[in-house]
Amino acid sequence: MYTSFVWVRWIQSFLPFGIEATSLGLFLLKKPWDTLDPSFLRQGLVLYGIVLTCQVLLFVFRGTRERFVSLVVFFSASFVIGYPMGQDVSIETLLYAAGLFNLGAYLPYGTGVGMGVLMVSVSVYLQQDAFVWRKPIGGPELDGILFMGGVEVVFLFLAIGLREAVNTIELGQKQLDQLTSTVHNLTRANVSFQEYADSIVETSLLQERKRISRELHDTIGYSLTNIRMLMEEAIGQYDGSSEDFLQLLTYARDQAKTAMEEARAAFKALRSMEVEQAPLDLRSILRLAKAFSEATHLKVTVDFSNTRQTYGNEIDRFLYRFVQEGMTNALRHGQATHLEIYLHEDGEGLKVSLIDNGRGGKVSQEGIGLLGMRERVRELGGELHIGGGSHGFSLYASLPLEGGSNGRQKNQGSFGG
Repeated sequence: MYTSFVWVRWIQSFLPFGIEATSLGLFLLKKPWDTLDPSFLRQGLVLYGIVLTCQVLLFVFRGTRERFVSLVVFFSASFVIGYPMGQDVSIETLLYAAGLFNLGAYLPYGTGVGMGVLMVSVSVYLQQDAFVWRKPIGGPELDGILFMGGVEVVFLFLAIGLREAVNTIELGQKQLDQLTSTVHNLTRANVSFQEYADSIVETSLLQERKRISRELHDTIGYSLTNIRMLMEEAIGQYDGSSEDFLQLLTYARDQAKTAMEEARAAFKALRSMEVEQAPLDLRSILRLAKAFSEATHLKVTVDFSNTRQTYGNEIDRFLYRFVQEGMTNALRHGQATHLEIYLHEDGEGLKVSLIDNGRGGKVSQEGIGLLGMRERVRELGGELHIGGGSHGFSLYASLPLEGGSNGRQKNQGSFGG
C-alpha cells in the first residue's frame, strides 16, 4: 500500500512539470516567433516562467484560495501563449492539459470540475481566426479543436481519479494505523492481565498459607496447650503413691512440650513464607507463554533443555520479565507470527534466547523495555545481545551461575499456531 501511495503521489506532483517542459521544448523547437514576431520569443519565455512558477506554488500552497488564484494566473499565461499559434494546437494543448490536470489534483471536486468546464470552453472559443502583430492568423480545423478538448477532459478526469486513489490510500493507511494502535493497546492490556493473573495466584497462595497457619494455631496449638496444662496440674497434685504414674505424666508433658515447639516452628516458617513474594519460576514462564499465545494467536515454542526448576527469586524474576518483554516486542513492533524461547545451561552459565520471524530490521534505538533489560542483565553480571535482520528479531542473554546443577529438568511446550 505504501509503495502504491508513493507512486500515485509522485505522478500527481510531477506529471504537470513534465507536460509543461514538453510544451516549452516544442515552443523552442518550432520557433513560432519566426513567422509571427521576434519579440514573441522573449514574451513566450516570460510566460512559460510564469506557468512554471504557478506550478511550483500549487505544490507549495495548501489553501484552496491560494491554489485557485495560482490556477487563474496559470491559465491566463497559457491562453496568451496559445492564442497566436493559429492552426498548430500541439503547444497549447499540452499547456491546457497540464492546467486541467492541476484543477483535478489541487481543487475540491466541485470547484475543479466547474472551473475545468469553463477553461475547456474558453480554450475552444479562442481557436478562431485572429489578427496578431498586424498579421492574420487562421484558426485550427475542427478535428484539431476536438482533439485539444478531448485531451483536456481526459487529463481533468485522470487527475480526479488519481486524487480519489490518494484519498482512498490515505484512508486505508489511517485505518491501518488505528488497527495497529489498537493491537498495541490490546497487547499492553494483555500483558497487564497476565501480570494481574499472576498476582492473583500469588495472593491466593499467600491467603491459603495464612488460613492453614490459623487452622493449625486454632486447633493443634490450642489442644497441645491444654494437654500440657493438664499434665502440669496432674504433676502438681501427685501425692507420691505411684512412681510409674509420675513417670508417665512427666513423659506425656515432655511430648506435649516438644509438639508445641515443633508447631511454633511450623507457624514461624509459614509466616516467613507469607512475607516473601511467591516465586516466578520456570513454570510461570510456561504459563505466561501459553496465556500470551491464546490471547494474541502468536505461536510460542518453549524449550528448556537442561534447566533447573528455579534459579532463585532474582534470576527467576529477570527471566520472567525478559520473556514477557520479548513476546510483547515480537507482536507489537515486529508483527511476528512465531516466537521461539530457548533456555539452557552450559559451562559458562545460563543462556536464554528469544527468536521471532517478524520484520526484523536494524535496531536504531532501544526502547525503555530493552534498556531496562540491559541494565538488569548488567546488574546480574551477564551480557545482552540484540539482533535484527531480514528474517526476524532476536534477543540473547547470558547469565553467570553459582553452584551445581542439582534439580535440572527438561521442559518443552508449543502454544498457538
